[in-house]
Amino acid sequence: MVATDVAARGIHVDGVEVVIHYDPPSDHKTYLHRSGRTARAGTDGLVVTLSLWDEELIVKRLQKRVGLDMELVEMFSNDPRLENLGKWAP
Repeated sequence: MVATDVAARGIHVDGVEVVIHYDPPSDHKTYLHRSGRTARAGTDGLVVTLSLWDEELIVKRLQKRVGLDMELVEMFSNDPRLENLGKWAP
């Protein structure tokens, strides 16, 4: 499923295991609503936030606002790990 912020609120889709933020939002509530599409009903899920080097501060602020301490992993656009993001899911 690919969705915009329009789908971040008010929809329910079963079986979403991975949410990838292609463009990190500046608002922590939007981040939580987007991320909330995964890990429903006590299941595990994975949220990946892709960002450019100049968006690192935005991502760190999002982490702080939502109370998470997520690992920042540096990758370049040709990194083969990007092809398998979905396989990182629990």
